[in-house]
Amino acid sequence: MLAILGAGSLAIRGAVAQITVGTNRQVSAPNSQRAHYELWADIDRTNPARMLACSMIAIDSETTSSVVYASGNGGHTWAQTKVSSTDVKGGADDPICVFGHDGTAYYVVLGPQKGWPRYMWLSRSTDGGRTWSESTRLPYTDREYLISDGTNGKYRGHVYINGMGFIQTLAGSGATTTLHLLTSEDSGRTFIRQVQRIAVAPEFIEGMGNSVVLSDGTVAFLFGVLKRPEYELDRDHWNDPNKPVAWIKVITSADGGASLQPAVSIDDWYMERPRSEGAVIPQLAVDLSDSPFKDRLYAVWTDFRNGRLEIRFAYSADKGRTWSRSRVINDDRTALDPAVNGPDAMTPTIAVNEGGVVGAAWYDRRESSDNLGWYERFTASLDGGETWLPSVRVSEHPNAYTGRELLPVQAIVGAAIGQPLDLRLRVWGFLYTGGHTAAMAVDSNGVFWPFWFDNRTGVSQVWTASVAVAGVATKNGSPELTALDDATDKITLHLTNTFYDRSSNELTVVAELKNTSKDTLRAPVKVRVLRIESQVGVPVLLGADNGQAGAGAVLDFSSVLHNGWLLPDSTSGLKRLLFRLTDLRPFRQGKEFKFGLIDLDARVLVKRLKAQTDQRAPP
Repeated sequence: MLAILGAGSLAIRGAVAQITVGTNRQVSAPNSQRAHYELWADIDRTNPARMLACSMIAIDSETTSSVVYASGNGGHTWAQTKVSSTDVKGGADDPICVFGHDGTAYYVVLGPQKGWPRYMWLSRSTDGGRTWSESTRLPYTDREYLISDGTNGKYRGHVYINGMGFIQTLAGSGATTTLHLLTSEDSGRTFIRQVQRIAVAPEFIEGMGNSVVLSDGTVAFLFGVLKRPEYELDRDHWNDPNKPVAWIKVITSADGGASLQPAVSIDDWYMERPRSEGAVIPQLAVDLSDSPFKDRLYAVWTDFRNGRLEIRFAYSADKGRTWSRSRVINDDRTALDPAVNGPDAMTPTIAVNEGGVVGAAWYDRRESSDNLGWYERFTASLDGGETWLPSVRVSEHPNAYTGRELLPVQAIVGAAIGQPLDLRLRVWGFLYTGGHTAAMAVDSNGVFWPFWFDNRTGVSQVWTASVAVAGVATKNGSPELTALDDATDKITLHLTNTFYDRSSNELTVVAELKNTSKDTLRAPVKVRVLRIESQVGVPVLLGADNGQAGAGAVLDFSSVLHNGWLLPDSTSGLKRLLFRLTDLRPFRQGKEFKFGLIDLDARVLVKRLKAQTDQRAPP
C-alpha cells in the first residue's frame, strides 16, 4: 500500500464496465395502502423466473405483520401469497424468505408479536412460493437468517438458521447474549441440533448479519459485539465518531453445523444506531463462481467513524481467517458545512454474480437536503473488491418527506395498579430508516436485483429493478494484467520534487521504486491505483499509461528500469506523476484544517514471481 501526501475522503473511480438499470417495479402493490418496513428477497437459481420478497407491514396501531410476495415471471408482476398473521397469532416480524439449492422456498418469521415466550415459525413451498405449508414452530432466535447448502460436498442439502438469543443470569435480573446456529438435514422439515456461543460480560451481541455457505460446505455469518452493554443505553457513546463502540466479527462452522469455530474480528465498528436502524445490520456475500476470487468473502456495514454514516467494506481471501483493511465504498463527499453532519449512506446489501462480479447497494442521502430521504444506489467491483465503479441511481424516485406521506402511528396503552392509564401515540420507528434490513438477489443470468423501500406513492412500498453489469471478475482488474503478480511487499516508493501549483491546481511529484527484497524483479513492473482521494478537492491522475484517471489507473515503470531489471536493493529510474484537483474546498473546514491533497493506495505488479526465482539479470 502506497500513500502520498495525506488522507482524504473522496474516491474517484475508473469506469471499466457499464452498469445498466432496468425499470423500477412495485413489488407490494397488493398492499399499496399499508406501509412496509424491513425486507428480504431471493431468486430461485434453478428457475430465474421465480422470485420472492417478504416484508413487515403496519396492520393497525398495535400490530405489525409480515407478508410474502412471489413472482413467476422474472419480477414483472407480483402477487401476495402469504400473510404471517393468518397462522401465527398476533402477527410476526423479522421476515426471511429464501430459495434452497433445489428450488424449495423457505419463509421464517418471529412471533407472536405480543407476549412471551416467542418462537420462530418456518414454512416451506415447493411451487416457487405460490402456496405454503403450515408453519412449524422452532426455538426463538432473534434476527434470524436461513441458508441452504447447494455445494457438492458431504453437507449438501443442509439448511442452517443463524441468529442470536438471550440467557438469563442465575439471579434472574439480567441476561447475556448468545449466537445460535440451527441445522436441518432434511430440507428444513426438522432441525436436529442447535449450537451456541455465549458473549461473556461486558460484551454484548448487537447486529446479527446473514449467513453464506462456501464451496467446501463451510458456513459463515456476521455479527456485531458491543464492547460494553451500557453502549446500548448511553446515547452519548453512539454519537462520538472517535469511539468504536463495537467490533464486527465473523464466525464459521466447517463440520455441517456440529460446532462453531472461534470468532474472527474484521474491524472496529463505529456503530451509530440513533441515526438509522439500518446501521446495526451487516451483510455478507461469497463468490461461488469459477472466477479468480472463488470463495472470497465480502462484508459490508454502516459505519460512523468519519462523523457521518458511510458504507464500509472488507474482504477475506482465506475463508474468513484474515480480512483486508476496510474502506468506504459510497462515492460522495462529506458536507462542507459541519452543521450538516452528512450526507448519510446506510443499510447496505451485497451479492456476487455468476461471473464473480461483486455488487453493492445502499440507501443514499447525497441528494436529500434534509439528510432524511434517500435514493437506492448501486456499484460493482470487477477485481474482487479492490476497486469499485462509479455508483448509479437505481430508484427512479426518491424516498422523501414532503408532509404528504402516510405516517403509520403506533399506540401503546399501559396501566399500573393505582395509576392512571398511560397512553402513548408515536410514529412507527422505522419511518425514517426503512427498518433493519434491505435485500439484493442475483439470478442465474448474473443480473443483480436490489430491493428497497421508497414512498413515491405516499406510502412506504417495496420496489425492485434489474441491474446488469457488463464484465466479469478479472485478476488485477484487466486482462492485460492477469499475468502479473502482486509484489507490493517487495517494493518501497520514494518521492521527491513535490510541487503544488495553486494557479492550475496541479500537483507534480517524482517517483522511483526500490526493490527491498532478495528477489530480482523484471519488467513489466506496473503500479495499479486502487484508491485516490483528497480532503480538499476532487482528484484525478493525469497521464496514466492505460488512460484512466482514478481507481484502476496504471503507471508503467518498465521503461525506467535498468535493462528491464530491478535487482535486490536497487532503485528504478525516475517517473513524473501529475495530479489535478477540481472543486476545491478551503484548507480550513469548520474548526479543523484539512491539508490532505492526495491520498493514493496502489499495488505494484510484476511478471510472475515463480517464473523468475532462479533468473539473474544480464551483466
